[in-house]
Amino acid sequence: MYNVLSIDGGATTKREHIFVICGPIFGSSPSVVSTGRERGIQIPESFYMILVDTEREYQTNPQTKILAYRFPQQISQNADFKDRDQFGTTVDEIERLTGLDFFPEFERRIRNWPGQESLLVREHWTLTEE
Repeated sequence: MYNVLSIDGGATTKREHIFVICGPIFGSSPSVVSTGRERGIQIPESFYMILVDTEREYQTNPQTKILAYRFPQQISQNADFKDRDQFGTTVDEIERLTGLDFFPEFERRIRNWPGQESLLVREHWTLTEE
């Protein structure tokens, strides 16, 4: 999953502010580990990852780019995690599945934020792009 980030040594000079938010999606009735010391722990049905690239975070109206992914618990070992058709989703969908509200302040603070949470971006961008 983390190879989605495509980090290299020059990434930090090209991207000033990258936020990566990851977590589990349990679903309505998650499986539970039934044996061993881990007994009783819920097993997520999938995981989410949200990447937000905020240009000049501390300016009055910065621009943003956002990508959201959902990865199922069971996945092919040779899956291409950057495949937006297979794993791409929206922040709105992740919020619906988790009950969380990820960016409540962004709508008033970031110029191009309205609509970002419902946008399904088809192209994967990397941390090394300009």
